[in-house]
Amino acid sequence: MNRNRSILFCLICTGILLFFGCSSPLDYRIAFNETNGIETGNAVVFEKNRIGKVNKIVYREKGDYLVSVQIEPDFSAVVTGKSRFHIQDSPLNSGEKAIIITLIEKGGEPLKSGSVIQGNSPPSPFVEITPFLETFEKSFNKFVSDLKTFPETEEYKKLESQLDRFVNDIKEKGDTVREKFNNETLPAIKKELEILRKKLEELGREEEIKPLEKKLDNLKEV
Repeated sequence: MNRNRSILFCLICTGILLFFGCSSPLDYRIAFNETNGIETGNAVVFEKNRIGKVNKIVYREKGDYLVSVQIEPDFSAVVTGKSRFHIQDSPLNSGEKAIIITLIEKGGEPLKSGSVIQGNSPPSPFVEITPFLETFEKSFNKFVSDLKTFPETEEYKKLESQLDRFVNDIKEKGDTVREKFNNETLPAIKKELEILRKKLEELGREEEIKPLEKKLDNLKEV
């Protein structure tokens, strides 16, 4: 009887350990050449979801930093050999950094808890926004050339829509992109707009540009 009780007790303990073991956070260590402002307690983010946190940062003799993170077990499939790890502005908390995980390919083999992973250099903050800027510039140039003939062109409406979308894009892409936009892109747009305004004044149509000027003023607050 005592033997049976001992066996039953062991089975129960094993079951409890298995249950809690399956739901425990996964631990990884990510090596970065620079910390780029990351701190303990900062989030680990995947597709704007907080899936873990930074627990510890250690400087190694080889000259890099080992950042220990915990990942929620439900997101184990995010940490694979096809994952990339960058330190960037947090999309969840303004003024904080976060480790951003992206997948270059889905379906990779999940890495075991305890693995040491090589981190990646942060991507250029302008990579994603460059195509948008190019589209914006083309639309704006076409708008300038067409406005004399078509006061209410589709290009005008499209440009207004792009400006609205631009505000949201800039907000999501962090301080570096905002600084580039405020220092380089916005002055260039305003210069073109001033030239256009003078031309419209000569035609007695300066009122037509006011909605666009108002949207550009809103961009200063991004």
